[in-house]
Parts: sequence; structure tokens; C-alpha cells
Amino acid sequence: MNIHGLTPNKSKTVEFPYVPEEYMHHFVRGYFDGDGSINYEKYVVTFVGGSELFLSELMKVLVKQQLTPSLKDRNSHYRLFISGRKSIQTFSKWIYKDKTLYLQRKFNEFNKEKLAYHELKDRAIKVTKEAVLERRRIFLNQLKVNGCVKLTSEKIGISPYTYKTWLKKDRIFEQEFNSILNERE
Repeated sequence: MNIHGLTPNKSKTVEFPYVPEEYMHHFVRGYFDGDGSINYEKYVVTFVGGSELFLSELMKVLVKQQLTPSLKDRNSHYRLFISGRKSIQTFSKWIYKDKTLYLQRKFNEFNKEKLAYHELKDRAIKVTKEAVLERRRIFLNQLKVNGCVKLTSEKIGISPYTYKTWLKKDRIFEQEFNSILNERE
């Protein structure tokens, strides 16, 4: 196999190639189109790969773009994440500058953003139980004031995915949420 240029377990050992800086965004866009995904509701971009070495080097490239990616070992593969509303737009602006070839459906996901770039912020979200409960309380109080779920989500800076998850996982939150909406009808 080796004499024919084939390498066993290549996906686990592939190295990041040399790419001139002026073409790096094109290379990353191609890799993203093949082994990346975006979930705009969660404000996260993900890359998947079998080579820790490759993804570690990609992580360095992204850090040079003022992004703060994180790399997770999932036993059989690795995932590299970029999260945050402003961060994923920063990533998008970089990979799609002077674009030629790209997947339209992934490009369209980035265009779901309604705010201007200068208005975007990444949140430093506390994930302690107390912090999540506090965000839920703030959400419910804002919902009482304005009566609109969409407006409430935008005002406190959460995605629709977040409050829908709360509804599924927290029976008390679900009851208070429904009570507020029923009072408004």
C-alpha cells in the first residue's frame, strides 16, 4: 500500500498542509464545506475530523483570525467548535471574502443574522445551575412585560433554541411560560 502512496488510517494521521496565507481562507472554506457545519440557532460552527494534529493546526489558523475555537476529543474523532454570535460572523466574513466556490446552503445559514456586524456580541455565558435559573427568571419577567416570545428572546440575547430547550427540560419554567402567555390572550 505504501508504495502506491496509500497510508493506513490516513484520516487519523493527516497533517495540515502548507497553504500560503493569501489562500488560507479559501482552504478553510473548502474544509468547512466538506467537514464542517453551522447551527445558527445555537450560534456554533463545528469542524469534524479524525486527526488531532490537523485540527490543532486549524485551531491555530482560526486563533490568528481573532477567534477562540475549542477542540474536543470524542474518542473516535475530534470536533473543533467556534461559538458565539459575533464569532461565527467573523468566521463567515473571513472565509467568504472574495469567494468563488462554496456551498450555497452553508453560506445561507450565516445570512440568517438580522443585526449589523457592529451590533453583534459574544456572550460569556455562565453555565452554573444558578446562572441558568437566573436567565430563565429574567426571560419570564421580560415575557410578562412585553408578551412576545421573539422580542423577549432578542432583548435578553438568547436564541429560540434556548427557551425551547428550557420548555422541554424544566416543568416549572414550562408552567410559568404557559401561564404568562394564557394571561395575555
